[in-house]
Amino acid sequence: MADQDDTSEPTAPASLEVAVTAGDAEEDLAALLRLRDELLEHYQPTGRVEELLVDRIVGLQWRLRRVQRAERGLIGDRTRDVLRKRRVQRHDDGDEEVSEGLWGNALMRSSNHHALAHALGFVTELRQQVRGKEKPDVNEARVEFNKLFGFDEDDWPTGKAASMLVLLNILNEDGRCIENVNEEQRTRRVQKIRRELVRDLGEVERALVTLHDIAKAIALAGDAAAVEAKSLPQAHDLQALSRYEQHLIKTMEVAETTLRKEQARRRLRTAIVQSYRDRWH
Repeated sequence: MADQDDTSEPTAPASLEVAVTAGDAEEDLAALLRLRDELLEHYQPTGRVEELLVDRIVGLQWRLRRVQRAERGLIGDRTRDVLRKRRVQRHDDGDEEVSEGLWGNALMRSSNHHALAHALGFVTELRQQVRGKEKPDVNEARVEFNKLFGFDEDDWPTGKAASMLVLLNILNEDGRCIENVNEEQRTRRVQKIRRELVRDLGEVERALVTLHDIAKAIALAGDAAAVEAKSLPQAHDLQALSRYEQHLIKTMEVAETTLRKEQARRRLRTAIVQSYRDRWH
C-alpha cells in the first residue's frame, strides 16, 4: 500500500480550489500560491492532516481578501453611480439654460461648464467662419448672441453684441452696404472689418475658456464632495459583507486552534516515542 501511495500522481492542494479561474471574476492563481507558500512557511505543517488544516486556513485567508475586494467593488460601483447622476443632472441643467436663454449675465455667473462649453463651441465656430471668409447665418448669430449676452429672444442686442452683428452683416454683403467708397477702398475696409470681428470674437472666446475652466474645476470639486458624502455602499450590503467576514474569521480561528492542537499532539507523541527509545537504548 505504501508503494502505491509513493507512486501515485500528486494531487493539487485543496486550497487552490478556492480560486476563480475563469470569467470576469478570474483571480490571480500565482498570488494564491504565494499566500500558500507563506502560510506553509509560517505554520510548518507535518503530515497530511496538518497540511489539510493549513490549506483550509489558506482558503479562508483568500476569501477574506476577496471580501476586501468586494467592498472596494461596492464602493467603486456606488462612486460611478453618483458621478453618473451628477453628469446627467449637469447636462439637463445645461440644456435648460440653453433652451430658456438664461445665458448673458446669468451665464457669466454660471458654474455649469456644459452650458459654457456650448457657448464656447458656437463662438469658436463663428470665429473660424469669419476668418475663413465664409458667410455665417446672421439671424442665427443674433439668436445665439441674445442667449450669450442675455437679451430677450426678440430684442436686438446692444453694445458689443450689436457691433459684432453689424460687422457680420457687412461681411455677408461683401461690403456693398458701405457707400461713397470705391472698390479698392471697400476691399480694404472689408479686410479691416474681418480682422476686427475676429479679434472681438477672440476676446469672447478667451473669456469663455476661462469661465469654462473655472466651472469645470468647481464641478470636479463638487464631484469629489458628492462621492465622499454618498459613495459608501448601502448599509445592508456592508452588513452582509461584515457578517460574512466575521464568519470567515471565526472559522479561521477554529482551524488554527485545531492545527495547533494537532501539532501539540504530534510533538507529544514524538516526545513519548523518543522517551521510550532513550529508555531501551
